[in-house]
Amino acid sequence: TESTTSVKVRRGQQYFRQAVLNAYQGRCAVTGLGIRDLLVASHIVPWSHSHNDDPRNGMALCGLHHWSFDQGLITVTPAHEIAISTTVPDSGGTEPIKALAGRRIQIPSEEYLWPAREALKWHNRNIFRTDTLRRLF
Repeated sequence: TESTTSVKVRRGQQYFRQAVLNAYQGRCAVTGLGIRDLLVASHIVPWSHSHNDDPRNGMALCGLHHWSFDQGLITVTPAHEIAISTTVPDSGGTEPIKALAGRRIQIPSEEYLWPAREALKWHNRNIFRTDTLRRLF
């Protein structure tokens, strides 16, 4: 009941992870969690769309926030504030996500490593879920 598989790994993937986690001093941009093994170097514009491994196209996120960001349940504005999708219900255990509304993320101390505005705008237009036509940008 075992099988052998091969996994395709992108060149530069490890560099991107190290550069992003280092930029965020090994902490989740949302919670400040400092356990590197629990952090993901999340692409703002997915690599499949951009082929962009520039650290400014990334944020260090823990699993919950990475998944929420990738699924469009949260986004980050150019002012580095978290916005919550209108599709997230008000009940059903969603408080940990809803509580993030309007909170600022922790950004790298060096401005040249801040998340790229254009990448954040792209995420809002293309990934962030909304039940209306209104967009943040």
